[in-house]
Amino acid sequence: MKQHYTVVHTGDASKKLKRDALSSLALLSDNLKQGKNSIIFGNRLYNLGCLDAFRFLVEGLDDCPLAYRNLILNSAHTIHRNCAVTVPLYLAALQYFLGCVNPPELEQIEADLLKLLITKKRVASTSAKRQWKKAVYDNQILENFDFLSEALDVAGALGTIEIKQDKYFCLEVYDGVQISAHLSPVFAARISPLIELSDCKIVVVDGIIKDVSSLNRLLVYASESKTNVALFATGFSDDVLNTLIQNWIQGRLSALPMVFNNDLNDVNQLYDFSKIIGSTPVTKDNGLTLSTISEEDIPSIKKISVNNFKRTCDLTCDEQTLTRVFNLRVELQAKKLEENIQDIQNIISTRLAKLASRKVVIKVPCDPEELGILQDRIASLLTFVKCCAIQQVITTEDLNSFLKLDLPPQYPQILPAGAVKLSIRRAFSDYHHISKIGALILTD
Repeated sequence: MKQHYTVVHTGDASKKLKRDALSSLALLSDNLKQGKNSIIFGNRLYNLGCLDAFRFLVEGLDDCPLAYRNLILNSAHTIHRNCAVTVPLYLAALQYFLGCVNPPELEQIEADLLKLLITKKRVASTSAKRQWKKAVYDNQILENFDFLSEALDVAGALGTIEIKQDKYFCLEVYDGVQISAHLSPVFAARISPLIELSDCKIVVVDGIIKDVSSLNRLLVYASESKTNVALFATGFSDDVLNTLIQNWIQGRLSALPMVFNNDLNDVNQLYDFSKIIGSTPVTKDNGLTLSTISEEDIPSIKKISVNNFKRTCDLTCDEQTLTRVFNLRVELQAKKLEENIQDIQNIISTRLAKLASRKVVIKVPCDPEELGILQDRIASLLTFVKCCAIQQVITTEDLNSFLKLDLPPQYPQILPAGAVKLSIRRAFSDYHHISKIGALILTD
């Protein structure tokens, strides 16, 4: 029988593990800077560079003690989601702090960072894209950089970019917003989990639709006028679902029972949705009922696309609806700036993300195994340009001299200030936690 051992490292043994962790980080950073590591996806060999730093850490920190590894990967993941290009900065800063005998205090570091800001104006997207390009190792991306640049310009500041696999490079553009709602599972199982309807009337109900009789007037109107309808509510009774299913099967009308998702980030979904389509929801508070609403007052959407596998619903909007989306984004951005509680700021950020007014789908020729790394690299372009556009910037040269960092030579010459501050703050915090660990318990 195999025996398992638990070993506790303290004192000099614990210090040695910290030195080993620092040496491991230094080796990883050197390999990253020199492009020595590669990985095979599908039929292609990918050299791992600055844009792949988080993936590089996940694969390369296996020998690091678990306590240090989890700490570093948690910070690297947070920084990667914010701005992937600044993960190497986090690694360089962490190495610097761990190697210092008396590192400066965080308050002094942040005060000095403010002095490095080179402009209070927004950086042009062309400059940001040119700087990002310096960190690219992938010939496929370099060869199609103009194509990706065009996609970013088409998406604009309020847009999102999605990367899909295909035979050829091409762009697809969708104007609209994404709603956190899904087809009732009973309806999706009987009809289809994937549905698209054009020129669709939208009815929003704050509550459960229980009685078929309350829908009679609306369904008769939809049937006689051959109008598509989507009913958004928090739930539907079995009688209502059976009525909608039978009418759909018999071809009498197309009416979708849409259920709002009930996650924490979706608590304001009904309010936001009603506002952007210009509708007043049916609630007990305002006295509206399904049987009394006027057909002329029910707003329409150019197209609704439902995907129950992803539990999402995409709306293609007209100019008037997009204007309301823009106004709501302005309102939410103002609320986010005024809010001091981080959890509420995160919820508002999620609401803003769903109100992107344009989605650009980039179709990339690749094997299924390659899609993940290509998505990471192309998404890093979008986040880098957006961060540079909304934040002030700091030059890499100033950072190198400020903290004696040894950043890769192919690194961008400017970095978004907010992302820099996050990376250095997380590096300083992790340095403090690693320094305070006095004992490590290793299980064989």
